[in-house]
Amino acid sequence: MLVGLRWWSDYDEEGNEVWRFESPGKNFEANIVDKSFFWTSQFSITIFWSVFLVLNAISLDFYWVTQSILKIEF
Repeated sequence: MLVGLRWWSDYDEEGNEVWRFESPGKNFEANIVDKSFFWTSQFSITIFWSVFLVLNAISLDFYWVTQSILKIEF
């Protein structure tokens, strides 16, 4: 758990879906290695797809431009 938060769904006795939330206490400190890896990967992937978008826009390859835009947004 990177930030110490967890959501999951459960079912009560009547069959209704109930969402549960779990969080650590206020003194929770995320692991520096996990935090660094997470943010580095987030920025790296965004930069990769942005460069890919620019290169494909220059080459007028609109199929890959569309794919790159979708990858950056989602």
